Amino acid sequence: MVTLEPIAFSNIPDLRTGLAVIGDTVGRGGGLMLDSWHATRGNYSLDAIAHMAPGVVAGVEINDGSLLARGDPLQETLNERMLCGEGEFDLKGLIASCRAAGYDGPWGVEVLSAAQRARNLEAAAQESFDAAIRQFGMLEPRDSNGVSASSD
Repeated sequence: MVTLEPIAFSNIPDLRTGLAVIGDTVGRGGGLMLDSWHATRGNYSLDAIAHMAPGVVAGVEINDGSLLARGDPLQETLNERMLCGEGEFDLKGLIASCRAAGYDGPWGVEVLSAAQRARNLEAAAQESFDAAIRQFGMLEPRDSNGVSASSD
């Protein structure tokens, strides 16, 4: 499988261009890698994603951030991403749209940020997993001691 990731500030900035590049490779080893950062910043239509043919969505990465760009796009992309649920992205909407398009593969988490790089590996991995899985409705939020927020 080879995936192409449209990047909001690149020569392949949107779904239409990405689809044109992958052409008829869908179902024959080609597809799109959708990243919530670029989907949000590139104003990809969740409805358009939901109505893609099965196999077009070949991978998904989720992360969070602010809706409005605040500076150099590359630097912000590499240093300002947030854990899922900490920002303003419609991650649940993106997940639902990808599932509606027939995507049932693995979900990646890509949190590129100074804050994430400052965490030790175990904490970064666990916090990323916990934050991401909540977007799927599969884990209750926990406090810094690991206690469920809904516990008495």
